[in-house]
Amino acid sequence: MSDGEIILIVDDSLISWLFMKKAVEANFPDLKIIEAGNAQEALTSLAGVSVNVALLDLNMPGGINGLALAKTLQDNHDGVQIALVTANVQLSIQEKADSLGVAFIAKPVTEEKINGFLEKCFA
Repeated sequence: MSDGEIILIVDDSLISWLFMKKAVEANFPDLKIIEAGNAQEALTSLAGVSVNVALLDLNMPGGINGLALAKTLQDNHDGVQIALVTANVQLSIQEKADSLGVAFIAKPVTEEKINGFLEKCFA
């Protein structure tokens, strides 16, 4: 991991959001964290910023879901690695994530799931 690595955490569930943030801070303290409660907040927060990794909820208010946000991030941030973090474990959602090259993390979120994804990102 190099200095200045940035992770984006987007989830409208405060509990999930805080849990993911805590897991990142505990195990990857050098990552700068940008947080948002929905996709529009995330896009606003990223103006002029290059993000390396993103943990995205699927279902969020505001009309832009996690898969759409993932595609936007991929189009605008070279090499960004993304995980969709969701309780919606339908095969169709997993297949859509896979087709975008997005990792899939089923809720409930655990520190092990977050760490496993991030360790692959920074291996």
